[in-house]
Amino acid sequence: MDFAGSILVGLTSLAYCLILLRLSTVEKDYRKAGIFYLIIVGVSALSGLGGTTLTAILALPLAIVSLLSQYFEMSSHAYVLAGVDINLSDAWTLLWKWTIGVYCGLLAGVILVVLIPILGLIVTLVALIGILIVSIVKLVLLFRTARSF
Repeated sequence: MDFAGSILVGLTSLAYCLILLRLSTVEKDYRKAGIFYLIIVGVSALSGLGGTTLTAILALPLAIVSLLSQYFEMSSHAYVLAGVDINLSDAWTLLWKWTIGVYCGLLAGVILVVLIPILGLIVTLVALIGILIVSIVKLVLLFRTARSF
């Protein structure tokens, strides 16, 4: 079942990447987001074959590429919406700031786990809840963005 789930996640991620690349006709930075997202999909697939050591080594570079992908995607959404719905455009910009905040919180939590384990675990848990909330808000904003056109 784990293998089937991995295949499904890989296929949906690839589809999302292709959608972003297709949107590059509207705004050029969607292409950058799609390429970064494609890198994430490819490296994630390879790291799954290499085991936990390779996954651990690739975690930080993948997090950076993920942030770049999200930046270009969210800034493209904001740019495209600037002439249509300024409030929604501002919501995408704010969501990007929240995304940076929760990633910084996650990094702080991981560092704190080494120094003060219980505090690190609490900070990591709060950051993970923040990532969940940001992901849900992203879906809501995607729905609202689609309705704007």
